[in-house]
Amino acid sequence: MPPVRTPRPIVPHRPRCAHLTAAGLGSRDPVARAAAEGTRGRVLRLAAPVLAATAFIVALAANPAAAVDTRLPSAAAGSGGKLAVRVQVPPLSRYADGAPVVVIAPGGHEPGVLNSNIPVGTQGFVLVTFLFPGGRDGVFYSDGIYDFRGPGCQLALADVLRFASGALADSAGRTISDLAGMPCAANDVGVLALSNGGSITPCTLGDYGATLPGVRYMVGWENPTGPQTITGELGTGRNDCNAALDGDGNGVPTDDGKNWAYAAYDTQTCVLDYAKLAWDPAFPVRYSDFSHRHTTVTLPGALFFDGNGNGVCDTVPGSVPSCPDLNGNGRLDSTEDYVLAGLPAYGPATAGDSLKAFSSPAVLAAARDRGLFGASWPAQIATAEMAQAYWDPRDATKHYALLGAARPDFAAMLVYRKGDHVQAEDDHAHIRQAYDGFRNHGMWCRLNPDSSYYAVQAPPPAGYVETPANAVVAGADMKAHAEPNTVDLNSFDVAGVCEMSDRVHYGVWDADLRSIIVPDSVVGVPAPRGDVAGALRVAVLSLVRGDGMLALRITGARPGAPLRIALHDVAGRTMCATAFTAGAESFEWRWRLAGPGGRPPAGLYWVAAREPGGRAAAARALVLP
Repeated sequence: MPPVRTPRPIVPHRPRCAHLTAAGLGSRDPVARAAAEGTRGRVLRLAAPVLAATAFIVALAANPAAAVDTRLPSAAAGSGGKLAVRVQVPPLSRYADGAPVVVIAPGGHEPGVLNSNIPVGTQGFVLVTFLFPGGRDGVFYSDGIYDFRGPGCQLALADVLRFASGALADSAGRTISDLAGMPCAANDVGVLALSNGGSITPCTLGDYGATLPGVRYMVGWENPTGPQTITGELGTGRNDCNAALDGDGNGVPTDDGKNWAYAAYDTQTCVLDYAKLAWDPAFPVRYSDFSHRHTTVTLPGALFFDGNGNGVCDTVPGSVPSCPDLNGNGRLDSTEDYVLAGLPAYGPATAGDSLKAFSSPAVLAAARDRGLFGASWPAQIATAEMAQAYWDPRDATKHYALLGAARPDFAAMLVYRKGDHVQAEDDHAHIRQAYDGFRNHGMWCRLNPDSSYYAVQAPPPAGYVETPANAVVAGADMKAHAEPNTVDLNSFDVAGVCEMSDRVHYGVWDADLRSIIVPDSVVGVPAPRGDVAGALRVAVLSLVRGDGMLALRITGARPGAPLRIALHDVAGRTMCATAFTAGAESFEWRWRLAGPGGRPPAGLYWVAAREPGGRAAAARALVLP
């Protein structure tokens, strides 16, 4: 286990002005910002500019974070039990008054993993990962029994969030600040909820949110919400037999496994037409135990929507996994079958320790009412009553109201692409349920990060869409508000976390942003009014390392116009400046910070670009030792 790195403090310094040499590299910026709904955000003017100036934003940083593993006492882990927790520590804090903390709520159906390659540490965040009770990662494990994201797992997540907020110490009496070797912000804790982690997070905060005031936001990546979307009843990629073929012609080749019986959206239980719901007692279904305590078994019997009405679940002979697209046109027609797969679980989530497959209560109630199982209910299939009891504590759609009542200050960002990694329905019902759930109960919610935050990580791809927070979005338009599949997923997640943390830290809740949240008064750069097409912008592309090179991307410059570039320290003092003539509307500019005085000492700096007539832009940069 690598030791915890104690970061070098950021101290304003008055060095001699270094001589800068520059070479412009002409290139066309591929950023294409789509028109956003509604009005643009107001001009941002932030308080406490000197503290804010020390905030840490660096594009494409590659510094690895140090990590320390620990054990956290939790009643969820049994009497005297402990949870496995990992704290990844950034080289520097994003903010001078305390590092923000992000807890990853893991996706999938398993107890989680400790390793994460999502590079939030390069943006100055302390990252916390953990294992749910019963989980194991190598030799490190959490005590207790895994209850498949139920009340025990939710208590575990709540305790990890208490630890992340500084309110709970580890088994050795150490706080998160002790382990990180730097002050951690108790009131700037967020959850990065990956896939299925976005269903347990609202459930947990709905029950425990009032006791977790420091947990201020959630960034959810393509999250299911309730039993219908967790089990893929509305449409799922597992029923898309050819992910390279756009069978439905909507421009997204990975979303053709739609359930043609999906009839209408609802904020909790969507409407399906159960007229063709059927049971094939011979169709083999493979069940894995996500807690890894039981071997995988294959049992006969499957619920399905019977497209041709023959009572048999028809799939392409010999296809593995089973393919229901019999005519091979790349989509599921209403004459083909849609196979349902309930979520397998074992005790304590079931009676005794037996296997039960949990479909949604609506599907199982329809099967019961239609008498599909005859006189003997299959042993491996949960009853509708069992399913209701199982799903109620795990159904996020039933917890948004609780969360809104307990924490109206809570905010969420829902991050999703046109082609979801699991779901296939065109209206992205899972995203819409979460969006409606937060908004309808008084909480702030936005679809996808502002392009200015994504641009700090990577150039936004063509077709990147900006949707103002809390905008009214019709179900038919949900795909239009999704981002293209060409977004980089790590950049996507990190951009969302950075935007939400900055909003919390600086108290900026505009519906849309003109740029990253920057206290520009420190360097005297005026804030542009609105999202003016062609506005001057500057982005830092790299850290300043041993070679002393600082790479910038400048967009919106008027070709042939003189530009002045200046480097400022955190107190606003001009360290160095240079002037040149802009060669293109979008280009990269590289400086070598060298001269008799050497390059500026390690720390945070500002780069400001100005044109005659007042147009200006600024960005933060980091010089490494």
